[in-house]
Amino acid sequence: MSMNFDDYIALTLCSEFTITGDSSKISSTVISGQESGSILKFKRVGSIIIDGITIEGGYNEYQSQDGLWVESTEKFTFSNSILKNCQVYNGEGVGGRLSSLDSVFIYNSKIISNHDNFNTDGVIKINNVDYASIKKVEFFDNSSVTGSSIRLEDTFYLEIDSSRFENNISNEGGIIWTGQSTISIKNSIFKDNSGLLSVLGYGDPGVFLIDINQTSIIDNNDVIKYHNYSSPPQNGSQVPELQISNTLFWGDNSVANLLQVDNYFYDLFVGSMNISNSLIDT
Repeated sequence: MSMNFDDYIALTLCSEFTITGDSSKISSTVISGQESGSILKFKRVGSIIIDGITIEGGYNEYQSQDGLWVESTEKFTFSNSILKNCQVYNGEGVGGRLSSLDSVFIYNSKIISNHDNFNTDGVIKINNVDYASIKKVEFFDNSSVTGSSIRLEDTFYLEIDSSRFENNISNEGGIIWTGQSTISIKNSIFKDNSGLLSVLGYGDPGVFLIDINQTSIIDNNDVIKYHNYSSPPQNGSQVPELQISNTLFWGDNSVANLLQVDNYFYDLFVGSMNISNSLIDT
């Protein structure tokens, strides 16, 4: 099944779980792709809610789209649901592409075993979004070239709360890939991933801010990596301000090198880092 929804004021797609609270209805209510392309595609909808459903991709290992495609919409909510087994070849967003939205809410859900077969950025690609919230979400066993959980582009604010990220692999390191954004991460666990954050480009002080609080970062290959800096900062721009508190770093290779950048402009980099009340395994 592949379904397109255009020009709705509001749309809710749900299972009996929404009415009865019976969690068995989540795994037994499955929408799966029966042709190449996105399974669910929404465009120009005021409000979308997906609740209590399993979306299963993987119809074709060479398809350029799979999972969810949401575009030009005010509010998108994905709650109490599962997104799994998507595959994309040379596309954008293995499991979903969320573009030009006012707000995104992903809540109490699982995003598992979605894989890039070739040259695909982001398991969930969030582009041109004002506000994104990810709360009580499990990202497990996903892969992509960049952002094997989340890739942010032109997104103002991302909040991650009470979530778990485990065994996600990106060629570029960080399971979250971002340009200039404000990111808040709290009460979460990052374990056995290729890295936590990959940061691209410079931003304005006070806007390019990453705040990590009450989080466990365990046995990842890298914590924060900086990529593709081809020129020094201009006009007061900088790499992110890092505010880290009440956080555990354990077994991570690059904790002591959070602000180091391997290129010709290292001595010109501008940024700040404040770590307090945290435990670092050295």
